[in-house]
Amino acid sequence: MEITDLEINQKNALLSVFNKDGIVDFARELKNLGWNLYASGGTARLIEEAGIKVTDVASLVGGSAILGHKVVTLSREIHAGLMADLNNENEIEELQSLNIPAIHLVAVDFYPLELEIANPASSLESVREKTDIGGPTMLRSAAKGSRIVLSRTDQRHSVIDWLKNGEPSREEFISELVATAEYECARYIGISAQYLGGNDQVYLSAMRRHTELKYGENPYQSPSAMYADNRINPDPLGLDQ
Repeated sequence: MEITDLEINQKNALLSVFNKDGIVDFARELKNLGWNLYASGGTARLIEEAGIKVTDVASLVGGSAILGHKVVTLSREIHAGLMADLNNENEIEELQSLNIPAIHLVAVDFYPLELEIANPASSLESVREKTDIGGPTMLRSAAKGSRIVLSRTDQRHSVIDWLKNGEPSREEFISELVATAEYECARYIGISAQYLGGNDQVYLSAMRRHTELKYGENPYQSPSAMYADNRINPDPLGLDQ
């Protein structure tokens, strides 16, 4: 595949999701806005079956998934496209010389590791098998490259609206997306570390702000907020319900 000057300036999105609910609609919105779509494996097939033009990342990385699907997007082509400084002429020229397209947007979610851990029939081997490496790696590369990085399905509508409105307050918007992506990676890796540590050797807590408070336990503790993450063991009386 040869990358032309036109293609290097083309807006490219990479979609690679475990939970495919709504991904076709998101892909269609991006395509209608003029984006070029790349996707991995099953995500690519689903989008293509919906009649939307998409390129499988296999053509970008030089081959299909290997090692039982462990290695799909773990390649320099993907991560160079995500991390290259698009304001740096030398790096853009290097991408062109290597026939690597810049990737401007990435939408990724992870294998549901916590569900496998909670499964009474799970084992160390089955948990390792469900541990996602490519997803967190792509998110961190996209975060480092200050890309439009979606790590949650509930970000899709706001991102599409933002794109349609001309990308207002771009730096602030991207920073919020990057912060959420880093949070999702930290949370995911924390779940793995806590499990591998036997649930008592390691404890990591990653939460999101739920409610702003007038003050904390004492009046002088202000500003204060309540944080929660109720996804591992959902509680019908939890803060997020």
